[in-house]
Amino acid sequence: MQVGNLSNNGSYHCEDDELIEKSNMSHTGVNSYISDNNEHKKKLMKLCDRYCDDTMKELLQNYLTVFSFEEGYLEVSLDKGCPDYLLKNLIIKLKNWTGNNWEIQSSQGFSFDNFREDDNIQAIRTFFPSSTIVCIRTK
Repeated sequence: MQVGNLSNNGSYHCEDDELIEKSNMSHTGVNSYISDNNEHKKKLMKLCDRYCDDTMKELLQNYLTVFSFEEGYLEVSLDKGCPDYLLKNLIIKLKNWTGNNWEIQSSQGFSFDNFREDDNIQAIRTFFPSSTIVCIRTK
């Protein structure tokens, strides 16, 4: 299934006129003005297609509802039965695919709303007060 064309300058044009660039891993432009949740999910599906990741595509189709999709930010809800590793893997994939750090806010199931209250996070913030948390890994 072809969803767009890769141009000579490294940008990728999708069917609905959004532009995804990956030149020198520095910028990703994603138009996210469509309010329909299905359209947001379709954008993720196109990225999975673009990078031939059928496994991630299947996981997203089965377990993820997307409420917002903007450059560097996703707001999602996880369905029952969602594998614990899905959000972690999605953040890694998006970083690899776009070259940018991504924040994923989960409104159900896995919630990171009060991670700043965690003792480990507070200890790190004591030594690095202006640091930005880009990924949380749990074992």
